[in-house]
Amino acid sequence: QVTFASDICGNYFSFNPEAPDPEAVYYCSHDPAGYAVVAPSFLEYLQSFVASGFDTLSLTERLDLHDF
Repeated sequence: QVTFASDICGNYFSFNPEAPDPEAVYYCSHDPAGYAVVAPSFLEYLQSFVASGFDTLSLTERLDLHDF
């Protein structure tokens, strides 16, 4: 797993080059604990992040988290 963005609360974005879908970008939440695919690729993650005005919350607040 490669983490590329994190915050002071312990939440982060990552991808896993060894996963079945190595391009997927995941959001990993500290509280509540869980993870979700936030974008199918790093490019699409960046495009969404820029389009949101660099608002991480708008990318993550509606995700359906899965247990770790």
